Amino acid sequence: MSIALRDKILIVEDDPGIGKFLKANLTANSYDVVITETAKSALAMISSHCPDCILLDLGLPDLDGNQVIQNVRGWTKSLSLSFLHAAMKTTRHVPWILVQTIT
Repeated sequence: MSIALRDKILIVEDDPGIGKFLKANLTANSYDVVITETAKSALAMISSHCPDCILLDLGLPDLDGNQVIQNVRGWTKSLSLSFLHAAMKTTRHVPWILVQTIT
């Protein structure tokens, strides 16, 4: 029996509904997903879980998401970082989420 390696994604999102939505969709697409709601726990989880990608909410309760980006970029340039922006406006009663990748 072989073990399949899956890409690990860390979701940093303080809105439980958005976090559950993202986790469900990514897990359904065979990603290994870990989730946290604060920037401080995200910084600890980055080193302990070694994610391949981070989906980061910029509006976190404890630190600004930009501070997380600066901190991570201080130790690595190779980790894929994407930030989330959940729009309050809806299209046909479906809220949308903008994901933008930082290079």
